Amino acid sequence: MRRKACSTAGLLLALGLGSASGGEATPEPVFQYPEYDEVVAWVPAGKAATAAVAQGVVHIELHRARRRAADTLCDDGAPPPGRLVHRDGPYPVQLPAKAGKAWLYRLARVSSDRICNTSTATFLRTLSNFLPEWIVVRGANRKVAWRQGKAATAGTAARLMVRR
Repeated sequence: MRRKACSTAGLLLALGLGSASGGEATPEPVFQYPEYDEVVAWVPAGKAATAAVAQGVVHIELHRARRRAADTLCDDGAPPPGRLVHRDGPYPVQLPAKAGKAWLYRLARVSSDRICNTSTATFLRTLSNFLPEWIVVRGANRKVAWRQGKAATAGTAARLMVRR
């Protein structure tokens, strides 16, 4: 039996851009490290049966997207990824409004001012074009996060509604 991936509506609710009805939920900040570049992923349970697999899926997607963004913006290959300073998860979450179960995984890296002769913000926006809808990126000290090349949140005030 094939499982459905998280819906766009479910992801918008998870980002705090919609409203969920029914069920008690505890708000939890999506972006927890404003001074770093952050990646927040909600890996659909149908894509990963375990936390280890979810972690691998996210890193594979990030690697592929980074190569494609580098091909678009860089003259000399992919830039270094930046030093990883925080990693949270993956841990299981129940998304609101019956959007399904997922693995929540957060990464925070040291930011650099410029990547491939362009701003970090431009690189991250381009990177997001090549990521699945369940991965969101945000540059250090930025109020805008990017999901598939489009602004996804109003900044660090976005909330993820997680049923405990």
